[in-house]
Amino acid sequence: MARIEFYVMLTFDKMKLLFKQREIRVVEVIEDVETSVKPEESLAGIMGWISYGEQQYPVFSLSDTLEVLDYLPEKRLLCVLLEAGVDAIFGITCEEVVPLDEVRFLPVFPLPPSMRLPYSPLHHLALYEGTQIACITDSEALLNYLSAYAEAHMTEIEEQEEELNIPHVNADTEPVIVTNESAEEQLLDAEELAFLP
Repeated sequence: MARIEFYVMLTFDKMKLLFKQREIRVVEVIEDVETSVKPEESLAGIMGWISYGEQQYPVFSLSDTLEVLDYLPEKRLLCVLLEAGVDAIFGITCEEVVPLDEVRFLPVFPLPPSMRLPYSPLHHLALYEGTQIACITDSEALLNYLSAYAEAHMTEIEEQEEELNIPHVNADTEPVIVTNESAEEQLLDAEELAFLP
C-alpha cells in the first residue's frame, strides 16, 4: 500500500518550498540560532549554529533564487531542522512554516526546462489552494546542493589566493552537516564539503 505523504511549506522572500513532513525534525525560533561563526564556516555557507538536544547543528539561509547567504535576513523568524538520510541534520531559516495536513490531493508537475538548473535541489512544482505554486524539494537534494556550493566556493577562493600568492585559510576543522555523533567527530576538511556559488 502506497504511503500517503503530507507536506510542509517553508516560505522565505518569494520562495515557497515543500518538504515531506517526515523530513522535519523540529521548528525553532530564530532567537535560538547563534550567528557567530568562524571564517572557514562562513566560507562553507554556514551562517549560524543551533542547539537541539545535546548537539549543535549548522544553519543556512537561502534567498528566493536559492543563493546561499552568509547572513541572517531580517524577516527570518524560524529555523527548521531537516533530516537528510539516516543521521545528517541541518537547519534552514524561513519566515513561515505552513503544514499542509488538510491537503489530501496535491497536483504535482515536472519543472519547466528553464528551471532545470545544474545542482538545483528543486525537482517538481505543486499547486495548492487552487492557483498557488510551490516548489517541491527534499532534504537530501538540498544537502547535496549546499555541499556542491561549499566545494565550488572553496575552490574559487583557493584559485584566487593562488593567483595572488596568498596562503588560503586552513579549514582543517571545516564543519559539515552534524549527525547524531558529537560535533567534533563531524568536522571535516573543507575540500570534502562543497557548496554551489
